[in-house]
Amino acid sequence: MALPKGKAAELALHFDNEKHGRGEGVLYYRVFNRGNRVNRALLSLVYCWLIGVPAALIPIIHLLTIPAFLIGGIVLFVQQLRTKTQVVRARGICPVHRGEVDICLTPRQWPPTWVYCPQCNSSLHLLADISVQKIEEGIE
Repeated sequence: MALPKGKAAELALHFDNEKHGRGEGVLYYRVFNRGNRVNRALLSLVYCWLIGVPAALIPIIHLLTIPAFLIGGIVLFVQQLRTKTQVVRARGICPVHRGEVDICLTPRQWPPTWVYCPQCNSSLHLLADISVQKIEEGIE
């Protein structure tokens, strides 16, 4: 059983490069409501503890693994409760080679952030388009 995915959302981005200008793009991320966060936290805790149960039967390693899974489950529980949003990826036009790129980001890598173009290896500064974000907030 997988963790709940949350609601998909998008945010307008600028791909900036000091020498070559700016390209447009979109940041894809997921938003978790309170119910999703609680479900994810409980499932993480249960998964971690279930993995620890078979380790209790192995005498040599149970002294290390049981406390690790017990504490690790609690840490994962708290992290999942605090996670309101999660970045998936950024897609847009690289201003250096003028091609479309799909950049995988870490779940906590929110703009503004520096990344490298996966195709031409140039540095890009990802910036959120604040004007579009303010318009979207005014609609909701």
